[in-house]
Amino acid sequence: PSSYARVVRHLLTGCAICREQLRATGWEESRLDRIFQRPIRELTPAEESRLAALQKYDYDGAFAGAQRSLSAFFAPEAAPPRPIESMMAELLALPEGEQDRLKGRFAYPEMVRRLVEKSHASRYEDPGTMHHLARLAQLVADACTVEKAGSPERLSDLRARAWGSYGNSLRIYGELVQAEEALTKAQHYREAGTGDPPLHARLLEFWASLRTFQGHFESAIALDREAGAIYEQLGETHNLASTMVQGAIAALYAGETESAVRTLNRAIPLIEPEEDPHILLAACHNL
Repeated sequence: PSSYARVVRHLLTGCAICREQLRATGWEESRLDRIFQRPIRELTPAEESRLAALQKYDYDGAFAGAQRSLSAFFAPEAAPPRPIESMMAELLALPEGEQDRLKGRFAYPEMVRRLVEKSHASRYEDPGTMHHLARLAQLVADACTVEKAGSPERLSDLRARAWGSYGNSLRIYGELVQAEEALTKAQHYREAGTGDPPLHARLLEFWASLRTFQGHFESAIALDREAGAIYEQLGETHNLASTMVQGAIAALYAGETESAVRTLNRAIPLIEPEEDPHILLAACHNL
C-alpha cells in the first residue's frame, strides 16, 4: 500500500494539470496537500528499487495508445445516402441472388446494425427470417469499407457483430459446426476491434448458447457468468438477467437443479417484461 501511495503521489504531484482538474471539481487546497504530502513509512530497498523503476517509466506510449483507441472508437462513420428504411425495403425486395450480387450498394454500418436488429427481433416467430437477415448482415458487413466504418477497429466491430448474429442463427438452425466457425470468425474480428464491452458480452452469450446446444454445460455457465459480469459493470440489469436465465437453463441440463433455482429467483426481479417478455416467460417456465 505504501508503494502504491508513492506511485500515486509521483503521478499527481508532478502534474499541474491533474492538480488543476481536481481543484476544478471542488477539492480544497488543504485536501490536495494532505494527499500529496501524506507521510508514509520508510520503504525497503526492494520497494525503493521498484519505485525508482516506475519513476523512470515513460508513459507517453501508454497515453498515445489510449488516444489511438479513443480516436478509433469515436471515428465518424459514413451516413447512408438516403433513409435507411428505404434502402432496407429495396434490399429485401430483391431476389436472394441479387441481394448477394448487389450487397456493396447497401454496405453502410447503419444497414448492418438494422439487419442485425431485425434478425434478432424475429428469432422466436420466424427462425427462417432470422437466419436470412443475419446472413444478409454478414454479407453487407463484409462488403463495408474502412472509409464507411470510420476506422479499421470500427469495421472489425461491425463485422464481429454481423458474424456473431449469423453464427447464432446457424446455431438455432442446428448447424453447430458452421455456427462455431462463424462465432470463431466473429471473435477474431472483435479482438481486432475497439474493445467495445457490450459487443464482447453479446458474443459471450452466443458462445454460451452454442456450448449449451453442444452439451458443454459447465462451459456455458462460465461464459454466461462472464457476460453477466460485463453487463453488471455497465449497469444493464435486463441483459444481466438474460445471462442469468441462460446460465440457469444450462445448470438445469447439467443436473444442478438447486443452483438453477437460486439463479432464476435472483434473475426474475431484474427482468424488464416490456423489453423482452420472452425472457420472463423462459425464467418462469424453467423455474
